[in-house]
Amino acid sequence: MLFLRQHIQHIVYVIKENRTYDQILGDLPVGNGDPTLTQFPSFVTPNFHAMATNFVDFDNFYDPGSASMEGWQWSTAARASDLNEKSQVVNYGKGGSNYDSEGTSRKVF
Repeated sequence: MLFLRQHIQHIVYVIKENRTYDQILGDLPVGNGDPTLTQFPSFVTPNFHAMATNFVDFDNFYDPGSASMEGWQWSTAARASDLNEKSQVVNYGKGGSNYDSEGTSRKVF
């Protein structure tokens, strides 16, 4: 751990929403992808492919989020708040709930 602390200065974590690993990076020569499921090959998504080949490839990283509102919190914090879990269903059902998981101001003072 001391070696890592002395040599790692920055970590950049890139999340691609609403796409599976296989849809974008399934055609990579590394990783656990399925090329038959690739919908956006390297000539369509050159930047994503360049990042995945030049840096670490998280091919088996999963979050239990059933929708992006919950998935973002699981991906960035490894948990989702109780408010997020309960309001997600109402929000995606067009029930008028605010999208609080992104820190939107509800103007509650």
